[in-house]
Parts: sequence; structure tokens; C-alpha cells
Amino acid sequence: MRFGDIPGKLEMKTHLTQLVDTEKLPHAILMLGSQGSGKLAMALALSNYLQCENRQDGDACGKCNPCLKTAKFIHPDIHYAFPCGKIDKKKREDVTSQDFLAEWRSLLLKSPYFTFQDWREAMGDPSSLPNINVKECKSILHKLGLQTYENGYKIQIIWHAEYLRKEGNRLLKLIEEPTPNTILILIAESEDMLLNTIVSRCQIFKMKRFEDEEIKQYLESIGQTVISDQTYFMADGDLSSAIKYQLESLTEYSEMVIGWLRVGYQSHPDTLLPYVDKLAGLSRDQRQQFIHYMIHFFRQYLIYLYTKDHKRIRLSDKEKDAILKIAKIIDLEKARQILVKLEEGLVLLNRNINAKILFTKYTMDFGSILKPAAATAT
Repeated sequence: MRFGDIPGKLEMKTHLTQLVDTEKLPHAILMLGSQGSGKLAMALALSNYLQCENRQDGDACGKCNPCLKTAKFIHPDIHYAFPCGKIDKKKREDVTSQDFLAEWRSLLLKSPYFTFQDWREAMGDPSSLPNINVKECKSILHKLGLQTYENGYKIQIIWHAEYLRKEGNRLLKLIEEPTPNTILILIAESEDMLLNTIVSRCQIFKMKRFEDEEIKQYLESIGQTVISDQTYFMADGDLSSAIKYQLESLTEYSEMVIGWLRVGYQSHPDTLLPYVDKLAGLSRDQRQQFIHYMIHFFRQYLIYLYTKDHKRIRLSDKEKDAILKIAKIIDLEKARQILVKLEEGLVLLNRNINAKILFTKYTMDFGSILKPAAATAT
């Protein structure tokens, strides 16, 4: 992974390469940003640049021996740690990143813009909650305490460092007094979920969300020549989501939104149950995509309710027509309540809750939200 493989982010790339070239790169880095902002890709590109023997024009050459190894994620001095799930016939406290290194490399070789849920599925148990345990921290300390295999840096990348939790305290001495030529790169989405003792000892680099033009640049680089506006609207700067939406071809969901709300409002078994069966019959990815779409739709709807300005909302003309249809029924407070329900539902779907039960519950919840108070009381 080279800097040139990442669309945009020129300011960040320039800053990092200048720090390396002037030997001022801090030994402990925290890359913060939302999902799909390119944190992992930037960490991989920085690692490649650090190990490259023939840096050129602010990037790794991509041809020297360290670059070739780095491209396959097999460089012996670049180490990876990440949240791990359980393995059959092995105690949870004994499981480390080494047990899932093959799955990790496989995902990276496809794209460095995968999500945490993608990683859970790659481990084979999407319902489990991974963590970074004591044994992993001890392994990090051991590996970084050894001599380098080659003549470059020892680099440790910790992906989703939030999952270190209190075990992160075990790394404090390493962060404060690193061994020579050691670089520690922590990657996280939420600073609040990290120990203050960790955050205060790292230099923070905040990753901004991708611009539409940068998303277009990347999608075209992987052969996607026809990109719909809906991909940009739905992704909202999240490159991980943009790739998924584009490759899976977004379904036209605006009519389904109106249909689901109408069925909820009517709350009649003859229409409710068949519609729930329809939603539950979608594939797992389609169900998640549909809920993601509804969340996006209602966030844009709230913007419209606040501003009454069609130009400020990131929706297609057809979706804007749908907004006009519901504006007389769904006011600001009702829209907020529906959005809260949808965000809750997405979390539950990611935990593999029974889809039919979930869609039945939320259809009825929508009915309670949409009906006038007097009608609900009777």
C-alpha cells in the first residue's frame, strides 16, 4: 500500500512524509477517524514509506525488496494487532492476532477499506464481540523488544485500538520509552473509548471523511466507470460503504420506505405480516443496506424540515418527491423518534437478531409513532 493508492488526503500525506524525511516522526501515533475515512490505508502507506529503500517523490518506490514484502503484508518488521474473536477448542484469553493472520492478510489484499463488521464475518463468527487481550499485549511487547530482521524500523499497527480497553496500560512503558527505531501506530474511531493515559502519549492525526470526488477517483481506479449519485449520498464520505454500495448495486429503496411506513401506520395484520415477510426475506446484506438507506433518508429529511431547502439535501429527485409525500404526516419529533429506532435496529441486525421479530417490532413501533396521540389512546 502506497500513498498514491489512497485518493486525495494530500495534506496528510505531505505532512507524514515530511516528518519521516526530517526524522521527526513521533514514535507513537494515533490515527483517529470515522469508518471509511482511510485510517488503516494511511497507516499501511506510512509503514511502507518507512521501510522503503528508495523513496521517490513523496512515496515508496513499490519495487524494492521491502516494498514487495510490504505489498503482500509479509514484511517481518511490520506487525499487526487487532480485535479477535473466539476459536473452537482454544480459550478466549489465549487467542491472539497470530491465529487470524491469514484472514487478516486476505482482507487487506482485497482492499484496506473494510469495516469492523467485515472483519467479524471474516473471522467466521459475526455475532461474537472481539477484543484485544492480555496475551496480545504481551506479544506486542515481546516482538518490539527483539532486533529487527532487516535494517529498517520495527512497526506495530494496532487496528481498532479501542478494544485494548484497560489492557492498554500494559503498553504505557513501551510508548514512553520505545526501543530504537520503533514506531507504534494506533488506529481508532473514538478517542473517548481509549485510555487517557494512552491518548496523552500519542501524537494524534485526525482523518477527514472522503470528498465525493475522491470517492469517484478510487471507484474509477477499481474499474467502476458508472457511479450513481446515490452511492455518494449514501456513503456520505465513507469509502468503505461507497465501495460496497457500488459493487452490490444499490436497490431503489425510496418506495420501500414509504411502503413500510404506510404498513406501520395502518397496523393491519393482512398487510403487516406479508410486508414483514418481504423485509425478512431480504439477504443479510440487503437488510443492512435497507436500514442504512432509511437512516440516511431520515437524516436528510431532518435537514429538510429544519431548512425547507431542497438544494441542501443529498437525495435524488425521486427521493425528494417521497419527502414531500410524508411531510404532512411526519413532523420533526416523529422523524427523530423513527431515526432513533432505525439506529437501534441496525445495531440489533449486526448482532444477528431474528430479522422477522425485529421487523415486526419496528413496524408496530412506527405505527405508534405515526398515529395521532388521540388515536393511539383509543
